[in-house]
Amino acid sequence: LGAKAQGACLLLRMHQGHLCLLGGDVETCRETVNAGVKELEALPGANPSIFASVHWLSSQLHKHLQAYTGFFRSALLYLSYVSLDSLEPSTKLSVAVDISLAALLSEDVYGFGELLMHPIMQVLQEQGYGWLKELLQSFCDGSVSAFRNILSTYKSEVALQPALTAQLPLMENKLAIMSIVRHIVGQGAGARCIALGDLSAATSIPEEALHDLLIKAFSMALIRGKIDQVDNTLQVEWIKPRVLTFEEVAEVQGKLGTWMAKADSCLQSMNQLMEPVA
Repeated sequence: LGAKAQGACLLLRMHQGHLCLLGGDVETCRETVNAGVKELEALPGANPSIFASVHWLSSQLHKHLQAYTGFFRSALLYLSYVSLDSLEPSTKLSVAVDISLAALLSEDVYGFGELLMHPIMQVLQEQGYGWLKELLQSFCDGSVSAFRNILSTYKSEVALQPALTAQLPLMENKLAIMSIVRHIVGQGAGARCIALGDLSAATSIPEEALHDLLIKAFSMALIRGKIDQVDNTLQVEWIKPRVLTFEEVAEVQGKLGTWMAKADSCLQSMNQLMEPVA
């Protein structure tokens, strides 16, 4: 079969897989998704709609299984291959809400920049779910105060999402880790050694709870470093790169300006030392 025929057959199988899922045959749907993902590797130049169909079915399978991480990743891939203008308003809202909830409830998702920068977030603003975008932003910023304010202000809206209320402890733990990471990032590249007391004060996290949260951050490969229990400090070696929002890009630009000013000052000092003595 030619590439076009293979793509058409794959698209048809994805529709069949969806019917299996609707009929409760989860295992056949899973096999269809796995086979489809492998087949995509042999069709790199296929129509984007073919890729979209595979990732959409994958997202629906993970949604059925309540596998938040899998849904988040598959839905993001789906959105990268489909035009929002081609989707029905109800579908756009459903995807926007579901992927936002998955990002918040997944135990593995700690990067929110890519989602917050996606045009589908505008759908939340337009359809009365702006509070959900604000909630995502509070996680991206690692802001515990903003998180609590949103839960208080939009109490009735949050209550309509039982998954959020049921997983509140998980979300608070996740937010605490994001708060730690954001504080470390904010210290700049020169601050490699941070006192745990200062970190506790800055994040409002009790010092005795910091160790467990830092170990969790280490295990998730969000940061690399060492905890010195003698000096009670955190030695930071590396922070996981992530997609930045426009606000964070502006913040980085400011830091770059500061670095350039320091580099220029250092260069001038070296030039003065190298001037010949009269």
